[in-house]
Amino acid sequence: MTTAMQPDSGGLPNGDGTSSPAPVPQFMTWPGMSAGVTATISGGGVSVNTDDLTEFSSTLQSAATSLDDADNHMATALAEVQAAPEPAPPAGPLVLPATPVDATSLRVLGSAVMAAMGEDNYSFELKRSNAINAINDARTGSGSLQNCALELRILAAEVTACASSYTTAESQAHSSGGGGGGGSTWQSVADVAAAATVPSLVMWSHLLYGISNKGRVGTSASSDAIEALRTIFGDPKLGSWVGGDLVTLAVLINSVQSASSGQEADEVSDYLARTAPGLDTRIRSSLPDTIQVGSRTVDTDSLTPVQRVAAYLAMASAARGVDIHGPTTGVTVTPHGGQAVTVPPAAKDPFGLKTEVAPMSGSAAAGTPVTAPRTAAEVIRHSDQVMAQDTDDSSGVISILKTTDDNGCTTWMVIIPGTADWGSGGSNPMDLQTNLEGVAGMPTDMESAVVTAMRQAGIQPGEEVGFYGHSQGGIVAANIAADPAINEQFTITTVLTAGAPTAGADLPDNVSALHIENSGDAVPALDGAANPNAPNRMTVTVDTHTGKDADPYPHAGSVYADAAAGLENSNYAPVAEWSDQMAALTGEGRPGAETVEYVFDIEREH
Repeated sequence: MTTAMQPDSGGLPNGDGTSSPAPVPQFMTWPGMSAGVTATISGGGVSVNTDDLTEFSSTLQSAATSLDDADNHMATALAEVQAAPEPAPPAGPLVLPATPVDATSLRVLGSAVMAAMGEDNYSFELKRSNAINAINDARTGSGSLQNCALELRILAAEVTACASSYTTAESQAHSSGGGGGGGSTWQSVADVAAAATVPSLVMWSHLLYGISNKGRVGTSASSDAIEALRTIFGDPKLGSWVGGDLVTLAVLINSVQSASSGQEADEVSDYLARTAPGLDTRIRSSLPDTIQVGSRTVDTDSLTPVQRVAAYLAMASAARGVDIHGPTTGVTVTPHGGQAVTVPPAAKDPFGLKTEVAPMSGSAAAGTPVTAPRTAAEVIRHSDQVMAQDTDDSSGVISILKTTDDNGCTTWMVIIPGTADWGSGGSNPMDLQTNLEGVAGMPTDMESAVVTAMRQAGIQPGEEVGFYGHSQGGIVAANIAADPAINEQFTITTVLTAGAPTAGADLPDNVSALHIENSGDAVPALDGAANPNAPNRMTVTVDTHTGKDADPYPHAGSVYADAAAGLENSNYAPVAEWSDQMAALTGEGRPGAETVEYVFDIEREH
């Protein structure tokens, strides 16, 4: 049976009401990566053959049985080793050294014992002991035959459950009219996601503090990172967990920094999955019964475990920020060459929607003419340029592109770079606190700033808007595009994210999203869940690992720009359709299209 989380049978639309299977994974190359890159594409039109899942589960069970057989053979070998007769010792008396016993006499004693036992006996017992230890290590403990067999059976059960979930969701999708947004369908998906998610955001504060906005992993802790560590270690609910797993964390940090295998994201996720139950149990009682998620107030129990842990850490980080910097009194958004606007902190006024914001006027409203980025790769590189040109660490920065054509049509592209500050609650809101709040779904000062900048730029209802965000910027972009109150005010059609954890954002059907992730980059995995597979959402996971010749840590915008270029050159139909939609926002195929840019500085006030 083949199922698909979409109205039809899955795959690529043919234009006649039918569809064809999606050809994934795709293999593609791009400049500088002569070995090629494997890209796995999910969502958008990907179908799932549940018969394949059932067969896979059976194969896993069979492999576990084979390991059981191997374990039985090892048990037989152990019995034979234990029962093996010793060589006969040589005849002769045991000569003991004279007293007093000193270092010399002890050596003589050792020689006498070996002589009495016989060289063959001594060697035999040593080999027997080594063999017994080796067999026991192979049969039990981490990585053993018994452990691997158990893990395979657990995985088989999870694969079977996954197949069942797909089947249930598909049947509910068809029974609800196949609209892709039926309540029962998405509830089923939410149930699966809730069971699979893990509170991975605990890693934001200490595992990945050193990943800079350029994508490189730092080798030393900044003062801001140290403060984040103090928040974690000083918390009675988390301190014991950190202490108990400190060695594991050290190994993971080294693994993530090297990014030498291309599987770092999976390694971190596997570890975090094992810590989920205890962490969620410890922090739940400290959270309120309801919590603010974007413009809505929701029951805290409706959040996933990862969102609850992220919320807990966000609150702790915010409190630490207040201790260091004082309370936040507002968020100021200043267009280059224009008048600053200050809105309340996001916790008091999500998205700043309760505050009047006047559009820019005069020369500031004219913007700066630019050569518009058309492709996803060009948009990513443009974002990197915006970030590189911002030399003031005390504030954040975003860009908004406005495109008008001869037909009087106006469209927009909002560009949001990634984390620039690994502290919490300081003047620059592109910080750790925003990361934690964003993954929890809580209002962030960056979201308020972006929406305020959109209002200053003069975006009108009905004018199409696209978003791009790298890392934290992707979290912010997805959360804004998912919020009902924002969608009432703006016409958001397109979202592009790179290296961002965006699984928690429930994008509406009118938003077409492309998420690019790297299997060697742990950042996109820090929400503890895979992005939903839906007709309007595609996730491309690339592995740029090329052994010792691999680029530095693959979180940089440049790595994702190359991936986007390769993907767009692959002629994969769903990506081509998405790319055309995004390119039209900046003027592709529009007579007389001209683009201007507005750059905004963003700062917390204290």
